[in-house]
Amino acid sequence: MSREIFEARYSGDWDRLERILKAPATRRKDEKQAPTGTLFPARLTPYDESELPELYRRVCHQLALVRNRHYGADLEDRLNGLALEAHEVLYQSRALHPRDLARFFLVTFPRRVREERLLVLVATLLFVVPAVGMLIACTASHDLVTTVVPPQVAAQIGEMYGPSGREARPGSTDLAMFGFYIYNNVGIAFRTFASGLFFGIGAIFFLVYNGFFMGAFAGEIGHLGYETSFYSFVIGHGSFELTAIALSGAAGLRLGFSILGPGNRTRATALREEGREALPIVGGSAVYLVIAAFLEAFWSSSSVFPPSAKFAVGTALWILVFLHLSLSGREGTRNAA
Repeated sequence: MSREIFEARYSGDWDRLERILKAPATRRKDEKQAPTGTLFPARLTPYDESELPELYRRVCHQLALVRNRHYGADLEDRLNGLALEAHEVLYQSRALHPRDLARFFLVTFPRRVREERLLVLVATLLFVVPAVGMLIACTASHDLVTTVVPPQVAAQIGEMYGPSGREARPGSTDLAMFGFYIYNNVGIAFRTFASGLFFGIGAIFFLVYNGFFMGAFAGEIGHLGYETSFYSFVIGHGSFELTAIALSGAAGLRLGFSILGPGNRTRATALREEGREALPIVGGSAVYLVIAAFLEAFWSSSSVFPPSAKFAVGTALWILVFLHLSLSGREGTRNAA
């Protein structure tokens, strides 16, 4: 291919990339215009944000061809300059700053949750209804507990939540348990989200199964008579942990629906686009799970405070989670963010 044909074929890419890079919005766009589907607010317009990475990749490939075919130093310099500037804009726009993190958690995350409120409701019902149903069933028939909770786990419940169970763990293990809770909780949430790739069936399974397990576990607690110890323990971190699992399920359902009904897009394109839309919910859920792990390790397991104090704090935390997801990031709170 001659240089003239090469330039005629690809000059449109170079001109378009130059226009994007010269646009003022590329360097410092107003954060209020940031697309809600991004994890951290980029400093590109929504249109440019989706187009720039692909143009950058194409120009890098074309630059390699120019060098290999010796089309000329002037053309090589032009494409090299475009590639360098595009690289700088792409990676600077995604640099993490404390303000970006705060805006994501206080604005982007709760807005995306509200935008997906129907899926969030479906995921919550898939989680809560089996839990309540299993609790009622296990209360009526204790034998049902072992159909969901392994016998060895059921046998440990008395040791965990009995009169001396909460005092048995020394405070020196709190940090280790904090790491364990993060690992365990994030693993559950990630499986719930990622399994949505299987047409949403995996997300439904994990939501329903975890609901059944939680209901059976609570049913065994009721049978043993350790309700106060158990509920005073879970109410504090449960607001963040259980909400995060439901939200991860909603994000997983979004993946599944993108494959089942891609519309006029290919399934690969639909999955990529819907996965990007679900990313803020997954990211926010991860933050919730870290908070839950911290509370579970250092607050919920503490024997210093009486159950009444834990119930009061736990109730306040449930209200806080509700207010965060329902009100944070609305028009009236933008300036505060």
